[in-house]
Amino acid sequence: MVTLDNIHQKKVGEIKNIDVSKCKKELDEFINQRNIILESSSQSDSITLMQINEKIDNLKKQIDGASNQKFLRDYYLDTGEILFKYYDSIENISTTRPRGYSNVSTDKDSGILSYLNTDSNDSDTGEEQKPIENQTEKKQESYFSGPTSREDLRHEYLDKIENKEKGKKTKKQTIKFKCTPNNCPNCKIELSHIHSEGIVECKNCGLLQNILNDTDRASYKDPPKESCYYSYRRSNHFNEWIAQFQGKETTQIPKSVLVQVVTEIKKERIKNLNELTTQKVRAILKKLKLNKYYEHIPHIINQLNGQPPPYMSRSTEELLRIMFQKIQGPFLEFCPKKRKNFLSYSYVLHKFVELLDLPHLKPLFPLLKSREKLHQQDQIWQKICERVGWTFHKSM
Repeated sequence: MVTLDNIHQKKVGEIKNIDVSKCKKELDEFINQRNIILESSSQSDSITLMQINEKIDNLKKQIDGASNQKFLRDYYLDTGEILFKYYDSIENISTTRPRGYSNVSTDKDSGILSYLNTDSNDSDTGEEQKPIENQTEKKQESYFSGPTSREDLRHEYLDKIENKEKGKKTKKQTIKFKCTPNNCPNCKIELSHIHSEGIVECKNCGLLQNILNDTDRASYKDPPKESCYYSYRRSNHFNEWIAQFQGKETTQIPKSVLVQVVTEIKKERIKNLNELTTQKVRAILKKLKLNKYYEHIPHIINQLNGQPPPYMSRSTEELLRIMFQKIQGPFLEFCPKKRKNFLSYSYVLHKFVELLDLPHLKPLFPLLKSREKLHQQDQIWQKICERVGWTFHKSM
């Protein structure tokens, strides 16, 4: 079996042998690839562009970490305590004696004398090697200080390295121990297990220790797994917008919301529900502080008066999706460094139907009310239009 020492030496060798010149060469190649993609502005290259940007960032971090020995410092900070325990256990292996081991010399003559002296002393005092017993008890008392066997240390080291490579920074050190002994090292009373929190607690002094629960069941506190790139989430959100404004959704609007909307309609003395408009329902929802239902307005209107929601042909939907995909690359190119979010989806759809000469759909996608934010989005949109060769229309 590969020992912790072998793994440690190999890991240190990998960190020290990072070829900085090779990394710089790869960095230049990826930067050239990115420039070529940005110049071509192909609609199918937006995902590739994001992947290249990610590789460029990783290479920059690798070059920086290898140049100033940051990787080596971080490695020893993360694993130093485990390595110290491991090498300390190897050093002490020659001086560690099993329980009940007496101080008998290996020399034959002195061994007989020592045996006779020990036997006589034991018979007089009636004590049997108490110092050795006490040493063993001390070791048991320090059981909760952490894993002591080299195999446990090896597992803890591997877990630490794996979590580091996956980008999972553990805020607290997790101590792995068996169910027994389960007494507090300070008060010597039994610790209470709180399995849902993954800890043991002393009711007397309040000591808390993290434990590893032996279960594969997911906890409600576990974050959901990310299974797709951010670009796919954008596409999915865009498809949701297309489906929602046509009422093509499975969302069930709570009856309490519909009752509140109907009550407000009666207060405003609107007798003909067929006169309901998107703007009117939006104003009612805003008054009721139900802003989260804005995107479901076509569905709400359909529920109230049975009017069919707006309709868009399949070919128009596909054309909108193609246009959305086409602007991903230029957006990454012209997006300000401080901006993290994409453009407003309502704004984008408004501009799309404006370019496709579908004026009856424009009111369904209102623009931002803030003139400052609208101007910021117009600035980005103008550059995108110039890149893809579309006509730019000012919003104000």
